[in-house]
Amino acid sequence: MDPGQEQEAAAAERGGEESGGKQGRYIPVDRSSPWPDTRQKVAQLVWGDGFVGPGDADSCTEMVQAVGLDESSNMLEIGAGVGGGTRAVAAVFGAYVAGWDLEPELAAEATIQAEVHSLELKAAVKPLDPEQVEFKPNFYIGAVIRETLYRIADKKSFLAKVVESLKPGGHLLISDLFFADDAATSEMDRWRDGERSEAYGWRIDEARDVFTKLSVDVRVTTDESDAYCARILDAWKNFVPTVGDHTLGDDLALPSVDEAEFWARRLTAIQSGDLRFFRITCLKKKLVA
Repeated sequence: MDPGQEQEAAAAERGGEESGGKQGRYIPVDRSSPWPDTRQKVAQLVWGDGFVGPGDADSCTEMVQAVGLDESSNMLEIGAGVGGGTRAVAAVFGAYVAGWDLEPELAAEATIQAEVHSLELKAAVKPLDPEQVEFKPNFYIGAVIRETLYRIADKKSFLAKVVESLKPGGHLLISDLFFADDAATSEMDRWRDGERSEAYGWRIDEARDVFTKLSVDVRVTTDESDAYCARILDAWKNFVPTVGDHTLGDDLALPSVDEAEFWARRLTAIQSGDLRFFRITCLKKKLVA
């Protein structure tokens, strides 16, 4: 079966699972895992080496600029992916960055790349089990959580572990997906169906409530949905010529279609206004003598 026939067959199968006017969970061509090797390759072609979603080395280092990292610092990073941002922070600031990711495949690739760049001691990435993980208490001067909390069911318990790992006055920096206050249930379900893994959406007021209970001061809450959408559109616009000039290998043709559909669904959800992308800057409260 040639790639065109494979694509038609996959589309027919998806159509069957979405029959009856109901949109079901999107079924990728490669179902072996959320992040098979082909998807990793396509994602890095779209977003750049070391990245599997919106963002680059500059944006990652800019995000942690206020933490005050140096060669003696330790920082926690949740949602490290294949480690592009982890390595950038370690290289620019000389800090030790303990990276974690929910996807074992991505953490494994990040480990390989850290060794390639001789940063295995300063930019290690491990697979994350939110329920079982234990972080060193009062150890890190900063923690970054990138697009991960929406995938964790018990957010408060996990955030409590992260906050406990911070030194008093430590920075907590979060970028994540949130539902708008007036988001329609049908739109929330449609977005969840478009994700490759389980998604547990929440609202920004719920996040603020959790931080208050964890003795965290929320300093800045910024809706960056427009900028996030712009990064998605720019990345795919730059990727299209790769497909048009036939430099993309046959093994990546269908995975690239899968990835494009995944991001199209997320983009549509954000542009509808029901799903939003926020950046939150917090500080762990200092101990009162």
